[in-house]
Amino acid sequence: MAQSLGEDVVQLQILQNLGNTYQTLREYKQAISCYETFLELSQGWPLGGEPITDVTRRVLTQLTLASIAIQDHSRAIVHLQHHLTIACALGDTRATATLIDSLKSSYAALNRSRMEALGLGTEG
Repeated sequence: MAQSLGEDVVQLQILQNLGNTYQTLREYKQAISCYETFLELSQGWPLGGEPITDVTRRVLTQLTLASIAIQDHSRAIVHLQHHLTIACALGDTRATATLIDSLKSSYAALNRSRMEALGLGTEG
């Protein structure tokens, strides 16, 4: 069991590092794939005080930034909401406020892109 746990941790570290590398290279779709695989594999791990929680929050931040970089605001919103759930569970009020502001910005960007796709002007 301990060996399996150690292998899982190494796999998660590799996925995070690959995601970070792809993001640095502006290969955002590959970065997103690595980060989302990280989240799938780490899903069963408990929240609260565990090192995995801090890493998961960093991965969610990077995932949100990569999603915004390719203007996938719907995906950014999903990951911001996930991150917000963790921040609330941990009682992290500062992160909660920041994430709510980021959600507002992402919803506004999503609305703008939908308006543009419909050919509707956004001018007042």
